[in-house]
Amino acid sequence: FSELEDPNAYLMGGTNASAISGRLAHFFQASGPCLTVDTACSSFHSALCIACEHLSRQGCGWALVGAGNLILNEKTTQVMQKSG
Repeated sequence: FSELEDPNAYLMGGTNASAISGRLAHFFQASGPCLTVDTACSSFHSALCIACEHLSRQGCGWALVGAGNLILNEKTTQVMQKSG
């Protein structure tokens, strides 16, 4: 946000990575709870386990699980490369 002259709450909510599940659900007009799971490398597996648990308990009729991992910060990428 350093390059922005007037950061505000609307900008923070719209650009926060944890808000993506709610934004996608709204876009696709899905109803019900939305959940962002951030556990680094195991996010997809964790999200899939949570979805399966809710489906087996009949807490929901269907579930959509997706995953992605973007490391866009150059310094973070360099450290990750060095660590193997």
